Amino acid sequence: MSRGGPSISAFAALSSADDDELIGYEQSDEDAESVGEQRPVSEPPELAPSKPSVPVYSAPNAPVVVSCSKFVPTNENVVYGRGYVVIGLKADEFLMVKGQYTLKIQRGAVQIDSILYHSSHDAIKIYGLSLSSIPLISAAQVTDQSLVEDTVLPETEHLFTPNYKSVIRLDDVFDGMEKIGLLYPQLKNIHPNREDIDEFEGSAFAKSFYPYSFKVVESPSNNLGTYINKTWKNALETLVNDSGAADSMRVLVIGAKNTGKSTFLRLLLNKLASHEHISPKVLDIDPGQPEYSLPDCISLTTHHRPIHGQYFPFLCDRPARSCYIGFNTPQRQPIKYISQLKALATHLDMENGPMLINSPGWIKGFGVEILKELTAAVRPTHLVYLSFGGEDDNQLLCNLTYENLIRVPVPGFTSRASDIVRYSPSQIRNFRLLSYFHYNRYDKTFDFEPLLARSPYKISYADFSNREKLLRFPGLSGISILDAANINHEDLVECLETQVVAVFELENEEFINYYDEMVQHNQLSSLESYPNLFNNTLESVVSEFRGLALIHSINTTAKYINLYTPIDVARLSKSLATNETKLVLVKGRSDLPTEELIPKMIAKTALPYVTYTAFGKGAKSVNVRRNIQRKK
Repeated sequence: MSRGGPSISAFAALSSADDDELIGYEQSDEDAESVGEQRPVSEPPELAPSKPSVPVYSAPNAPVVVSCSKFVPTNENVVYGRGYVVIGLKADEFLMVKGQYTLKIQRGAVQIDSILYHSSHDAIKIYGLSLSSIPLISAAQVTDQSLVEDTVLPETEHLFTPNYKSVIRLDDVFDGMEKIGLLYPQLKNIHPNREDIDEFEGSAFAKSFYPYSFKVVESPSNNLGTYINKTWKNALETLVNDSGAADSMRVLVIGAKNTGKSTFLRLLLNKLASHEHISPKVLDIDPGQPEYSLPDCISLTTHHRPIHGQYFPFLCDRPARSCYIGFNTPQRQPIKYISQLKALATHLDMENGPMLINSPGWIKGFGVEILKELTAAVRPTHLVYLSFGGEDDNQLLCNLTYENLIRVPVPGFTSRASDIVRYSPSQIRNFRLLSYFHYNRYDKTFDFEPLLARSPYKISYADFSNREKLLRFPGLSGISILDAANINHEDLVECLETQVVAVFELENEEFINYYDEMVQHNQLSSLESYPNLFNNTLESVVSEFRGLALIHSINTTAKYINLYTPIDVARLSKSLATNETKLVLVKGRSDLPTEELIPKMIAKTALPYVTYTAFGKGAKSVNVRRNIQRKK
């Protein structure tokens, strides 16, 4: 695998055929939405009176919405520096900081979403993007003076007085993420948009953050801070206490969309990870809205420290056990999904420490069958049910396997909560996909220049089915397409160009087993000048999922594929060149934003049949309805 020349662009690669070289917001994946649609966010659930046999926690009737800081800026408590800002916090004050930054605590202690940190020289990197709830930084009481490492500087000396409880320093992080809106304008406001002066209109304090990669949200806004009410706090403390008594605790969080499952699980993860020698695991099984997995995947990950703000799974210190589903809903291939889920669940018994399971927001119909299979496979010790209430609750619970139930009633929206703007599931999926493909693993930055402006990698493919030749071939052995029975081999190029595929590696012995199985069932198709088509998934053999790739084009004359991928291509090329492994691509139905295929910054002039605005009849994207029952 190699680059197609040092200076050739993707457009040149296409034309030269003879070239050598949130908080709690969850949306059903079946809901039809326009790409530009935004929805209100739900609040952390507040818990109702309990039944004697089930732990339930009482709560106020109305949820609390935190949309700004509790902080009064003055000339004394804010110190501006080149690339940083130092802020002194008094007791009961907290900050909502939107954007990306590193945090250093220079005096005392602070709480970040209820996790206590003492002053230290260590920096905490936070992506406070409005795709999800923004972390709140609160002044806190020191609990252990031996953990305090205060930093007193001449410019901040006046903040080390009894008037202030905590002093923090926020440093710029311009790593390219702030430019995602140039490629995908629908996400331009997930961080302080320096291109939009309205973002910084208002007080002098708001305008003062224009040069920085972050801003303190001073006045009420349409952003949402992470609020942990008393009821959630009690439920979380119950689970944390139980984790101390049982190292093998397994917590499954279920509930419909808009109930706050992901936020509750994140808060529990942080509580556990903040304890020394506890590294919680997360089984993320929602391919439509994965929090800890790559797009259209499910995974098992280990976490050694709390997560504040946006999490990027491809930056994880320890590689995850991942399964590529290929669809954003289990309903596309339910048998394959359950099989992959059980495959991940087999690793649970080999892992020590608390296990947290993040489930899809699907608790009716086939969703019940998924939960039945899931609870039978993972045997949760604690089932946390975030529920709006209703007669269906007992019917759902009686089908599931668990030891302890914590029922968490969820209130409805308030008028103030409806003002909070959240992004649609399709926009969040696009964010995860774009951030993955535009991350540079070598200099650890994001580059949102269109992929089309770059030179793609090129990899030769086999168009023959002889086993011995395939074992010696140092390129792509073949391609498998999910959910595409009886595809015409001559249509393979049209099926693959501009599509997202999964990259799999197989050891030679596993590939031989895979090959023999396909030959036995007549599932291997070869056609001169076209990549081999494998009509067999990789479930029956052991394979390694390496990541995702985007196919730019296929040169059937020179027999190579142009593609983009952020994975370690040098290691993969070496493995293929020495015939240690074989390479197979698997295509699902991952959607790619139109802006990546035809970016505005490249397509300066009007293009035929292309528009960037949705208008008129049929402009809104829709999904196919299934299981329609008509009256006779």
